[in-house]
Amino acid sequence: MARRTIAWAGVASGFLLLSMVAACFLISCLLGNPEPPTLGNLVPPHPAIPPLRLAVFGDTQKGLATFAALLEKAKAEGAELAVHTGDLVSRADEAHYRLAKAVLSRAGFEAPFLVAPGNHDLKGDPTLFERHVGPKEMAFRWGGIDLVILDNALGFPDLERVERVFRAARGPIIVFCHIPPLDVSREPAFVRPGYEAFAALLGKYPVRYVFSGHAHGYWRIEREGVIFIVNGVGGDYESWQLDQPAYLTLVDVEPVMLRDRAVQQPPVHGVRHNLEHLAAGHVVPLATRPWGIGLLLLLAGGVTWGGIRLLRRRS
Repeated sequence: MARRTIAWAGVASGFLLLSMVAACFLISCLLGNPEPPTLGNLVPPHPAIPPLRLAVFGDTQKGLATFAALLEKAKAEGAELAVHTGDLVSRADEAHYRLAKAVLSRAGFEAPFLVAPGNHDLKGDPTLFERHVGPKEMAFRWGGIDLVILDNALGFPDLERVERVFRAARGPIIVFCHIPPLDVSREPAFVRPGYEAFAALLGKYPVRYVFSGHAHGYWRIEREGVIFIVNGVGGDYESWQLDQPAYLTLVDVEPVMLRDRAVQQPPVHGVRHNLEHLAAGHVVPLATRPWGIGLLLLLAGGVTWGGIRLLRRRS
């Protein structure tokens, strides 16, 4: 009797798992392949005359529901340009980029959306970033300020190239990167080892802000005339701290000054977003691999065989 109960439980679990896989395939198909036209735009579609509002996001990864809520806040605030400081996705594969694009598309966020690459954006297939997002580094003038996006996700930025960009800028300059130049894990914060020359470069040119992510928290530190803002919880959370609030930063670009303020968002754990992440990000990619298909076929065969045996014994 106990063996029969265990066998029925195994068959039921198998059918449940196969049903979940089928549901994940359906969700992935419904998700489609959205390609929001704003992701990766290099030049804003208007003359960018102050006053303007810039929205800064960071570290979304798997926190898609919270990211969607932050996009709604930025849209309500009238943000005309957005920059993400990296880790837009939790892993660099087609599925996770589709998920991030789907959230942007559904939010109807029409402002240009630029991204500084994070280490998670490059983990897996680093070539996907430029294909789905755009160049890893860029610099342009917008609203009387210079915006500079640097790639320091997997190493130090090229200081000679950075200085050439700073020298050509008129200022004030806002820099975006992923790894914070300051080590904010200690109090007081100090320059991260290896970034001493970069920090000296900031003081040599009219750099007003340096935005980064990576560290899962929100810090605002003013040091020698430069404001360092770490916007490292833009959806994702630290380990299993599910109650950790997320942030975005709004920068008001006015004719004679820049002002920043943080916008806090309570964490959102949406069923839809979690199912989409499970389906498109994990189950479907697993099932499309040769060994994954074999595993699912083996599971289906085992469940079918077990079900037939149990029905025969019962009859």
